[in-house]
Amino acid sequence: MTENNTWYVYLVRTEHDKLYCGISNDPIARFYKHCNGTGAKFFASSKAVALVYIELCESKSHALKREYMIKQFSKNKKEQLVATNCSSHQLPFYNDHIS
Repeated sequence: MTENNTWYVYLVRTEHDKLYCGISNDPIARFYKHCNGTGAKFFASSKAVALVYIELCESKSHALKREYMIKQFSKNKKEQLVATNCSSHQLPFYNDHIS
């Protein structure tokens, strides 16, 4: 079995316009888990609606440190990350995986 050593920090927007920060070695699959209620408990009170930011990290350790750093940011600073990311990626919305 091959271990995936590629890690990312990501932001998910909720239906109440909050931004959730997490790490994963597959942020798109993790986003869909959040959408389906099998991800973080955070989404029990406000559903995940869009994966709005992904940042490649050099290791899981770096991803954890970057996640902590981003969680300290103000909402405005997190929105700035989202704004710079949106121009370079087409990220999924919740309805994108529903047939």
